[in-house]
Amino acid sequence: MDQSGVGGARRSRREVGQLGEDLAADFLDGLGWVVLVRNWRCRYGELDLIAAEGPDLVVVEVKTRSGALFGDVAEPRYTAN
Repeated sequence: MDQSGVGGARRSRREVGQLGEDLAADFLDGLGWVVLVRNWRCRYGELDLIAAEGPDLVVVEVKTRSGALFGDVAEPRYTAN
């Protein structure tokens, strides 16, 4: 994903991040997951997406990458069991 918008205008970091979260939520929805909350905030920080997969509650941290140099689209960096 590059940061150019319509007509080649560059997107802000916030816009690129929001686009990444939108794509991640759509991806999870396509897998049959239910996105319960987006951008949940507390005094310790923010959780990008909270979703349910059957009986499991899943917290998703979205990192939007600006190019293939940083890894594949759905390549996880960390997984907790």
